[in-house]
Amino acid sequence: MSTINSSYTVFDCVVIGDIFIDINVRFSTNEIIRGGVTECEEFICTPGGISNIAVVLSQFNCKVAIVGKCGKDIFGDFFIKDIVNHNIIPYIVRDNLPTGLLISLVDTSAERSFIIARGANNTLTIDEVDKIFSSLQYRYLYAAGYSLVHSPQRDAIIHAMERAKQLSVITIFDPGSYNIIRDKNYEYFMKALRLTNILSCNLEEAKALSHTYELKDAISYLAKIVPIVIIRLGEKGCIVCNGQDTRFIQSQLQVKARDTTGAGDAFTSSLIYGLIKGLDIYKSAYFANLFAAIKVTKMGSRYLPSKRIMRRLLQRINNFNLEEG
Repeated sequence: MSTINSSYTVFDCVVIGDIFIDINVRFSTNEIIRGGVTECEEFICTPGGISNIAVVLSQFNCKVAIVGKCGKDIFGDFFIKDIVNHNIIPYIVRDNLPTGLLISLVDTSAERSFIIARGANNTLTIDEVDKIFSSLQYRYLYAAGYSLVHSPQRDAIIHAMERAKQLSVITIFDPGSYNIIRDKNYEYFMKALRLTNILSCNLEEAKALSHTYELKDAISYLAKIVPIVIIRLGEKGCIVCNGQDTRFIQSQLQVKARDTTGAGDAFTSSLIYGLIKGLDIYKSAYFANLFAAIKVTKMGSRYLPSKRIMRRLLQRINNFNLEEG
């Protein structure tokens, strides 16, 4: 296991889930020529998966740890070296299976589709999670629904969420993708929701989780299970429901999107940062809207605004008026 001595450290957030190397490819066409050659406009290769959440938090000077599994290969070395360089503590088990690989295909509308090889991710076990978490102190836990597809990994993720609940740690859950919230996976997503304090999902994921077709019905269903439900609406902003009150938070930034890969991660990580710094859920969601809008203007899941831009975004929170949205 790869770790750095972190004795007596209380982490602001522990991030658990999939470890991937991302290959982002942007096309000038919406069609790939079957059996032929299709040229791309741009591509970029970066560490991805749960590191997208952790790197943003670390950029904001939060104390962060990553829990997951990767291969004993050059991709695993690449991933661990990258997060250590970002001052993130790795609690990473290494396996003989290859490190997970994600290919993001971005079309002319900036919409992305994923092709993934899960590799070592699928083999994370409850025993490995227990061994890691027995020595950790932390305020927030972030868990990703992408990890609830195969056992033993999904059992290990649920177990980590159960431990967090016993310790009164605040758990943030992002379901990941609407098409994996189905059939045999649905049972695990319901277990995860019952262990979640804050749900961050997009509209299609909300509909899949609630088995409904309308936004209001999805909110009503999810609010009965999760204390705080946030539904991301892309360029429009987001809906925040705390069980008693439902409010629409506008984005207030008009941008030209180039690549939406990692937009959900950008939103949720900056949301967590706001909460860590003591902002209420509405101001945190407003800041998350701004941060995600800036992220999609550049290529790749790992694009981060400069510290100067982030300071300007934080300053805008002071002028945030909830009644105006």
